[in-house]
Formats: sequence, structure tokens, C-alpha cells
Amino acid sequence: MANLKTFFKFTQNIWIYLLSLTLASISQEFEYDIESLIGDNLDLISEHTQTLRSGDQIYDSHFYAADFLRDFNNELRQWRHASAQVDWNYKTNLTDSNRNQKLKIDSDFENWWRRKLKEAKKFRQEALPETFSRQLAMITLTATSEKNDLNRRRDFILSRMEAIYGSTKACLTRNSCLPLEPSLVDIMTKSRDPEFLKETWLQWRNSIGPKVRPYFTQLIQILNEAAVENGFSDYSDFWKQDLFFNTSTLDATIITLWTEVKPFYQQLHAYVRRKLRERYGSGIIGIDGAIPAHLLGNMWAQHWPNILDIVSPYPELNQQPSIEARLRKSFNVHGMFRLANTFYTSLGLYPMSSTFWDKSMFRKPRDRNVVCHASAFDLYFPGDFRIKMCSELTFDSFRTVHHEMGHIEYFMSYADQPTIFREGANAAFHEAIGDTIQLSVLSETHLRGLGLIDEDYLPDDPDIQYKSSIHNLLSMALEKLAFLPFGLFLDIWRWDVMKGKITEENYNKKWWEMRLQYQGLRSPVPRSEQNFDPGAKYHIISNSPYISYFISYIQQFQMFQSLCQVSGYKGPLHKCDIYGSREAGRKLKHTLHYGSSIPWQDQLEHLTGSKQVKSDAILEYFRPLYDWLVLDNIVHKEKIGWNEAEINWIDE
Repeated sequence: MANLKTFFKFTQNIWIYLLSLTLASISQEFEYDIESLIGDNLDLISEHTQTLRSGDQIYDSHFYAADFLRDFNNELRQWRHASAQVDWNYKTNLTDSNRNQKLKIDSDFENWWRRKLKEAKKFRQEALPETFSRQLAMITLTATSEKNDLNRRRDFILSRMEAIYGSTKACLTRNSCLPLEPSLVDIMTKSRDPEFLKETWLQWRNSIGPKVRPYFTQLIQILNEAAVENGFSDYSDFWKQDLFFNTSTLDATIITLWTEVKPFYQQLHAYVRRKLRERYGSGIIGIDGAIPAHLLGNMWAQHWPNILDIVSPYPELNQQPSIEARLRKSFNVHGMFRLANTFYTSLGLYPMSSTFWDKSMFRKPRDRNVVCHASAFDLYFPGDFRIKMCSELTFDSFRTVHHEMGHIEYFMSYADQPTIFREGANAAFHEAIGDTIQLSVLSETHLRGLGLIDEDYLPDDPDIQYKSSIHNLLSMALEKLAFLPFGLFLDIWRWDVMKGKITEENYNKKWWEMRLQYQGLRSPVPRSEQNFDPGAKYHIISNSPYISYFISYIQQFQMFQSLCQVSGYKGPLHKCDIYGSREAGRKLKHTLHYGSSIPWQDQLEHLTGSKQVKSDAILEYFRPLYDWLVLDNIVHKEKIGWNEAEINWIDE
């Protein structure tokens, strides 16, 4: 028996080694038949492994747990590499062939995982060391169905909705039919014609919503069925546990955080509403307290910095146009990524790999349809990390590049962890890293150091310097604070759909009721259940969680505050620049290397001194602006809130 076991083990290791070499070779060529390479080999490996582990005596054996987890992580790395590769291929070239290949690999990957899950459930986790039991708990936390047909249908629906989203165009009266990015997004960003903005806003939603609505309904049914099959009440129950592992207080945490920042948002909302009313008139803005959703410089009204020229109290101090002009003069798109790389390396973090520069998609290609939504990819192959982004030489792209590169830094930092731990401490951590760096990059101090702001921009005049701080803080608040209610309500709406509190009969009405409740926004035109406005947002059709963004937008200030303190900076938080601080870089890098190997609360405590996500730092950062807004709204007798507003709705 011992000889048989040794033989099986030797055979298994040979298969893994050969499979690794094969995948390494084919990933360089982008032309391969992954089905034939992976399926049979890993079936054989799993068969041998199962043979060796038959018997109750191994359920609490440290030896067999270590053996199982080593094999699992090796095989998982191969699967994740293959899955990431076909995902990249599809999203950078939306063809039926690439979609079918992605569906096949995803299906085979899930079948493999289900086999491993059954094996992992045999172990008695409480009898094993913490690092073993944590890995086994993560492996067995799943909402994947045992029914192959159900999983294939789910994958088809998701890929179909992404294909629709990536290829849909909106036809406008003064233009030809235009894609979302960059064309429609540019219109919403730059136009100041309220009727043209309304038409663009409307045509995108009317073009995409009805196409994806029936698919979305089917998707929710499939996700819930699979979740219940795995012991969850619905898919939202699984999602919360998966995103924030062992966090029973998630619902209470997000409501507490929103309650703490809501008064600030209401002051910002009231101020912006008045400035828009001064620009467009009460006939367009209305008098009920709500803001029309098409006038905020963003297709989804989730970020508002693009209307800074309208709402700034000191427009003469607005440096964004000159910053963009200097970006265009001094850099190309590739150079903008090099600039971000320089910031990260100044902290002692990793430089981008040669593969990153060779294989990333920095601009939208002209010869094929792609998913333009900016994303970072870990290919689970040494040095293979990529960004997919339809970049432009704009201030918005400048911000996004630094955010996405933060994901890459995280990938590289935890690359040596067991594969199951190669992910963020929780979903919010991954989003917060790049944005924490972004807070430093966008500081006036740093922009001046890059030569994007004139050295003589501010005279030695306390009054002008104060006005400049208010202007810059307002710009940041339009980006960060304005986002918070959107980041919160989107998943609250989706969770209620999954729980059955919202049904197909009232998808859109509840969407707009929540937009009004949380954001104080209403549709510029009457909407009905014939429409499906949630489908205009990528994260809805791609089934991508969103609550992590809400938490990360608060957590990033908490992390930034800590890094500024470590760097030795003393002064107003909004003026801190950690560029070049190796001390801050060491603290950040040490935290990032854990991946998900220890609880996120412990990692947050290591970085910030607290196990809880707190709003103190974001409120400190914006305190000068908050005080200014309160006074300005009092002076102009502007009503705070929108309690009298109603949604713009018709029943059909």
C-alpha cells in the first residue's frame, strides 16, 4: 500500500508539473485548446487524490489536510490562470468564439471546484491548525449549484449581458449611433446643453435596459436557487459572507457609516442643487428638493467632479483644464501609466512587470468591440498582471490609472500566498488601496511637484490659499462624498431583489424610490416598468458586487490618515502627500502581503490601529469644506434635504 501511495503521489506531481509547463507555454501564444489541456489531466489528478484519501481516519489528520491543501492550491492556480486568460480574451475581443471558450472553461472550473468541495467537507476544521481551517472554510463557502445545466445557463446569461453592454449603441438626433465609452460618457461629461444631456441619458437607458431585463430576471432566479441549494436563504446572504468573510455585523456597519456621513452629503447636495438652479433655472431643476439625474456630469450621477466648473465658488482657481492641457502636452496614454508606476515605486512598492507593459490594453482598439470598463487582471502566472482600460488623456483617466494600478500592487504583494489566499482581505480592501494612493496623487502638493500646476499658482495670500483649499476640497467631495449614497443603495436594491422584497413587477419603481431616498435624485423624464434603468450600470449586468465600493470610499481615508502619520506628515489631512515615503510604503506593503490569509479586521488594525471601519478620517479630511458649506447654505437660505420630492413616474 505504501508503494502504491508513493507511485500515485509521484504520478500526480508529474501531471501537475507537465500541466504547469504546458500552460506556461500556451499562455505566451494566446492560441490553445484549454479544454483538452486541463479537463482530462485534472480529472486524473483528482481521481488519484480521492483514492489516497478514502477513509474516515483522515478527517482530522494534519498530514492529509496539508497534503490536500497543497494539491488544491497548485491545481487552483492552474485553473485560475486558464479562467483569467479566457476572461481577458473575451473582454478585450467580444466574439462568439471567445465567449464560448470562456463559458467552457468556467463550467469545467466549477465542476472541478465542486469535486474538491466535497473532499474539503470531509475534514473536521476545528481539529486543524488555523491556517488549514481557514483555507478549508473558504473552499467550502460556495453558492455554486450541483446542477451543471443551471451553472451553464448562468454563465451564458452573464456573458450575453456583457456582450450586449459592450456592443450597444445609442442613436442621437444630432449624432450617429454612439457607443457608451468613450462617446456617450464624453457627452455626459462635457456638454452643458440640458436637452442634449437628457436625450443622451435617455437613449442609453432605452437602448440597453429592455435588452437585458429578461436576462437579469433569469439570473436572479438561478443565483437564488443555487444559494438555497448550498444552505443560504438567498444569494445576497451568500454574497455578504463571501465579500466580508465572517462579518456578521455588515448590515449594521454600513447603516452606521451612512448615518454618520449623511449630514455632510445633504449639505453638499443642497449647495450643488442651488448652483445648478442658478445655471439652468428652476424650470429644469424643479423646486421639490431633488436634482435631475442627467445634470451631474456622469452617466449614472455617481461622481460629480465634471460639473466643478458650474458649482465651484471660485472658478478662477480651477486648475483642472490646465492640468489636462499639461497632461496632453507632456504625456501620452502610456506615459500616464508610467507616471503612476513611478508613484508606487517611490514608496518601495513593486514596479510593473514587463508583461504588464506588453499585454495590457491601455486604449480602446478600433478594430473590435471590447468591455471598456476599467479592470485589473491577475493571470496567476509569474509576472503576468494587466490592466484593461479605454484611457484618454483626461483628469478622470489620470485618477483611474492610479486606482487600477493599486489592484496590481495588491496582486503582486500577495502572489506568494497559497492560491486560495490570493485575494484581498475583503472586497473593500482591494478597492481602497489604489484610492488611498489617489488621495495623495491628487493633492495640490503632489500635482505641483509633477509640474501639472504652476509653481506660482498661489500667491502668498492666506485668503486666496483658503479659497483654493475650499475649491480643491469641493472637487474631491464631488468625487468621493457624492458617490457614497450611490455606492450604498445599488446593492441594497439588489439584495432586496434577491430576497424577493423587490419583484420583476416593481424593479424600476423601487430603483427610483431608492435613488430619491438615498441620493436625492430623480429621473429627468417619466419612467415606468417598461424601462429597466438598473441595467444601464455595468455592475448590475456583470453581477459585480458594489457595496465594497461604499466601504472602500470611507476606509481609504482611514488608511490614508494612518500612512500620513507614519510618513511623519503634520498638517491638514487634505494636503498630505506620501510620495517617496518608504516608511509608509513598508507599512502598506506588509499589510498587503497577507492577502486573505488572516482576518481583515486584524489587517485593518495593523494598518490603522482599529479593527473597525470608521468615518472619523473622511470627516476630518473634509471638515473645512463642511463648515464652509453649512455657512454658505445658511447665507443663501437653501433648504437641506428633499423630503417633499417624488419620483418622476408613470404607471403603464
